[in-house]
Amino acid sequence: HLKNLLNEQTVQGLISGIVRVGDVVYSANPKNVFKKNVGQKGKWEKIETPGGMCTSLATDGNALYASFMGKGVYSYNGAGWDVLQNAESIVRIVSGRSIIGVDVENMVFSLVSSSFSKMKDVQGNDVKLASTLHGAGNYFSDLTSIYSYNATGVATKLTLSDIINIRDLVSGDDASKIFILTPQ
Repeated sequence: HLKNLLNEQTVQGLISGIVRVGDVVYSANPKNVFKKNVGQKGKWEKIETPGGMCTSLATDGNALYASFMGKGVYSYNGAGWDVLQNAESIVRIVSGRSIIGVDVENMVFSLVSSSFSKMKDVQGNDVKLASTLHGAGNYFSDLTSIYSYNATGVATKLTLSDIINIRDLVSGDDASKIFILTPQ
């Protein structure tokens, strides 16, 4: 006979993000953010939020960040949330060497210190994506384009003619390497 090896699901609903920061794993659904120490059994601990629907979680490897619809982007300091500057319009963020975000019009923003600013390309133009934001390491993408970016927030569009329908980016063994998830 089969023995059920799975524990009861303790984070209910659509998962809007899951990230690991040090020895803590954070998870979120639209209503709540939760945390649990790596290897800990049992239920997730609920973290108070600043309100609004949690649309995404991200990390730069050192801190937890969350976007809340209508509220902006916050960093979690272990005891509460600190609001980040110029993030009111950002609706989704992704992890990477830096935190990258987009607004409802898919304009791209990068976090420098505790403030977001519009991401520029090498010609000085604002970067705007055609669709959903993905990110990992030194890269971010939409369905058809991948960009690399440097520490000053300047983005370079990469030429990859045979890559389409990008579903996600995953970090490799360092920030300059990524895996690209596509349906084919």
